[in-house]
Amino acid sequence: MKSSITRRLTLAIVAALPFAAAQANEPIRLIVPFGPGSGTDLIARTLAKAVTDETGTPVIVDNRPGGEGFIGSRAAASAVPDGRTLLMAGSSTQVVNVHLFKKMPYDPVKDFVPVTPIARTSMLLTVNADLAAKSTAELVQLAKAKPGVLSLGSGSATTRLVGQFFLQKAGIKMLDVPYKTPALAVTDLIGNQVNVVFIDLPTVAGHLQSGKLRALAVTGRQRMQAQPEVPTLQESGLKDFDITAWYGIWAPAGTPPALASQLNAMFSKAMASTPVRTFFSNASMETFGAMTPEQFQQFQADETAKIGHIVRAAGIEAQ
Repeated sequence: MKSSITRRLTLAIVAALPFAAAQANEPIRLIVPFGPGSGTDLIARTLAKAVTDETGTPVIVDNRPGGEGFIGSRAAASAVPDGRTLLMAGSSTQVVNVHLFKKMPYDPVKDFVPVTPIARTSMLLTVNADLAAKSTAELVQLAKAKPGVLSLGSGSATTRLVGQFFLQKAGIKMLDVPYKTPALAVTDLIGNQVNVVFIDLPTVAGHLQSGKLRALAVTGRQRMQAQPEVPTLQESGLKDFDITAWYGIWAPAGTPPALASQLNAMFSKAMASTPVRTFFSNASMETFGAMTPEQFQQFQADETAKIGHIVRAAGIEAQ
């Protein structure tokens, strides 16, 4: 009883103060529900360094991979809402999971306070360079010739959704192979243990450059600035194919609005720094511009409705 009262008093005191973590230079823990080397992880580390350099407040990236982002997301949702523990995630954990899983250990809306969106990007339809398919049309032809023989790897809810939508739109079948993290899916793609993976550019940029992997198409409406030779899936014959991944930062439910606004300003300033802007440019990521926590909340709601429509149209059933 006393511990419960003490905790509530502590939270009330924290809520009444300015951003205590920044003022006291206490570290901010940025939980990433995916493993090192994933696009989310790379963005988090780039932002963490920028915030640390600009404010002097240490920002520590805490990778908690596994369970389609369930483990890390639940850990962040359970944290004390004092601004010192945040979730760096995105469309997979906060939107797509809602439509792919009947039961989840966290609620993307009720358990979090939106802080700020970070960026959005198309994904790449990527294959091993040894696969006998140099275009989307050739991949579809190969899959139709061998139904269920080719394998489709995924390392997040968003990449799995894109993959299933692709199969539905192309009218083909592949073996579904889910991985704990995007990086693990890419590792097996390089090793020819899986044939196809939809993935963000930062995770595979080096492998594309080395020639180990080949990008066949882009999932969004426009070609990537960093990969201008790669056509979109719409250009490749799949009408109305337009799915992008996006990333953002959330705080645990109960975080005071004033504190969420201060965190928003802190990360927004970091996103405007030269190192972060260079990272986004090289990764062909589009930033959102200025967006308040309230506007971000509405964006998340709109995206949830949009993905729900895609899931229903593709006939994807929740597990």
